[in-house]
Amino acid sequence: MMVERGYGRKTRNLLETDDVALSMYFNDIAKMFSLTVRRESEQRGLSQGNRKILMCLSIEDGISQLNLVRRTGLSAPTVSVTLARMEADNLIRREANLSDLRQVRVFLTEEGKSQYAFILEHCNMVEERMMDGISAKEQAALKETLKKVLRNLIELESQSRY
Repeated sequence: MMVERGYGRKTRNLLETDDVALSMYFNDIAKMFSLTVRRESEQRGLSQGNRKILMCLSIEDGISQLNLVRRTGLSAPTVSVTLARMEADNLIRREANLSDLRQVRVFLTEEGKSQYAFILEHCNMVEERMMDGISAKEQAALKETLKKVLRNLIELESQSRY
């Protein structure tokens, strides 16, 4: 895709200067990681919505469709259409919530679990490649630093009332 290649060139420009905010590196690393995973997933017929839903259900199988909207950040219509496609592809199954018939619970099928395993394996491979040349000690220090950054952002966000 031209956009991806163009984005890669833009990112390489960040490596050529020290006068760049750290947030630019965070942003570009996340985008490049996502683009790499997306490309491989799309070759298997998995859209971004599929990936988000599969990942969410792998953590919390059987949650309601409404909670999928909340957890994935996708719109309700997008989740509804994506779930219909995923159900047709035998990735998920939907069941009425017997304690609240207004809700529908969503579960991964064996095929859905298999597709999630592929995504996880690919993410791990990308992360492994991303960490080439970075020692275990450097990775541990990076992880601790990123946790601090994340805590700071969580605190900042919790104080913001937009």
